[in-house]
Amino acid sequence: MSRPNILLPRIEAHLQAKLAEMFGPAREAARGQTVALHRMRVATRRLRVGLRYFSALFPAGDLRQIQKHLRRTTRSLGKIRSIDVHLQLLRQARQYLPATTTSVQRKLTGELLADRHQSVAELQDLFQTFATSQFEVHIRELVLQPRPLADQRVVADARDYLAKLRRQMRRRFKDCRRNERAGPLFHKLRLAAKRYRYALETSTAVFQIRAAAQIQAIKKMQAHLGVSHDLAEFLEFLQACRRKWQKADNPLAGRLAHVLTFFQGEHEVAFAAAQKILREERDWHKKVKLQISV
Repeated sequence: MSRPNILLPRIEAHLQAKLAEMFGPAREAARGQTVALHRMRVATRRLRVGLRYFSALFPAGDLRQIQKHLRRTTRSLGKIRSIDVHLQLLRQARQYLPATTTSVQRKLTGELLADRHQSVAELQDLFQTFATSQFEVHIRELVLQPRPLADQRVVADARDYLAKLRRQMRRRFKDCRRNERAGPLFHKLRLAAKRYRYALETSTAVFQIRAAAQIQAIKKMQAHLGVSHDLAEFLEFLQACRRKWQKADNPLAGRLAHVLTFFQGEHEVAFAAAQKILREERDWHKKVKLQISV
């Protein structure tokens, strides 16, 4: 007597939940609501990893098109999220910046809000395209019609993908250890760790494994690397503003140097904290064992 397939219902339930998490906040996100934008962005990443994790269950062509549109959505949401982080950093620093930079802060805030308004309008256009093409319906239909693969095949494929993500993360980690001053390497490690973490979360839902320690350690690492990356991105924005203002002979360009100096100091502190975490923490390295749990 053949063993019943117990994984497919779990996979379907997990992917349906990620799909609901993605499109649930869409209306508020289209209005530019910050929390909804963040929730939807994270959900798109989790759904992308989940679909890739179980890609053998779905037609390659359909999955490729869906992943393409999901990446486009993530980028659009990420652009607004970066602007929101920049605005938050500027607000938090207000009490520490010299009074002489007040006009600079107002101008920076104005430029960021203008960029945000345009980005939200672009996101609304994207959502309208998805509504016309019934994008959510297509993903749901894909998830509801998986290929009837045996549980053992699903487990084998998942093991290979999880091992691949872990290798990528460890390779990025080694790159950072060889060149600790290279900020872009930290960002690549953060992205690799995020994908691995989402795969681990998928594994806990589908295979019912225990990976709480690894997930928590990765979250901690991501948090420190994320602060460093956010500050690095904001510094790039400030430097671009200074070049633009200098070209336009804007007198505020000189006062912007005080803001740059402050955030360069903040970035140094955050970067050092991220380095410390990478030297000390190891729980996120630990392997997990995938198996069928009834």
